[in-house]
Formats: sequence, C-alpha cells, structure tokens
Amino acid sequence: MAPERKQEAFCYIDDAIDALAALVNTDKDIMGPVNIGNPEEYSIKEIAYMIAFLTNSKSSIIHKELPSDDPKRRKPDITLAKDLLRWSPKIGISEGLERTIAYFKNLIKLTNYICINIIIFFNLSFFTKVFLQFSIYIN
Repeated sequence: MAPERKQEAFCYIDDAIDALAALVNTDKDIMGPVNIGNPEEYSIKEIAYMIAFLTNSKSSIIHKELPSDDPKRRKPDITLAKDLLRWSPKIGISEGLERTIAYFKNLIKLTNYICINIIIFFNLSFFTKVFLQFSIYIN
C-alpha cells in the first residue's frame, strides 16, 4: 500500500505578521476565529524535494507512514481575512523557501564568524591587543 499524501499549507512569517497586525488594528467588530495562512497546499514530499533542490542537498528523503490521528489536510479558509481585513498572503512557497534558506545560510555564516572570533579571543587572550585586533580584522 502506498503512503497517503499529507497536504500542508505554509504561510511565510511576514504574511502571518501582516495578517495579525491587520486583525489587531481593525476597527471592525469581529467575533469568532479569523483564519490566517496560505491556502496553497503542498505535500510534505513536494516541500522536501523543493528544499533539497534549492539547497543543492544530496540528502536522501526518507518516506514514513503517517500517524493515524494526523490530519491529512490543513488548508485554511481565509475568506474572513480577505473580506474583513482585506488581507491575503503575498509570498508563495518558492519565494518563502528561498528567503528562509537565505536567512539560515546567513545565520550560519554569522554564527561561524562569532564562534571563530570567540575561539581566537580565548586562544590568543595572552597576546597583545594588536594580535587580537588583527585576527578579528582578517575574519
């Protein structure tokens, strides 16, 4: 038996924040839930392959059975958000993944830079400040 396709809806954080800001700042009397999110659905498999492609990953993708109690679809109905808040998501899955990957690549570079300098600081703390400043400069 082939594994079932699980469908997910992914909303980029900037879109979610815009929706929440619109909800908080509205002068309309809203009672009840207002769904926010992106109604575009993708399978987890599709997302995994997109990420592997965008990151040039050579990782293998492992397929597992879904838990029996896991919802098969998570498509938000954003009709109220569109009607009451005049909001809908602007960033699609490709752009959202590209932005997210760029963010984490930058974070890794920054983290490596900081770690290298901390190591240099501790390893060279007995040298003069000139050596320490030179080490930071070349990084």
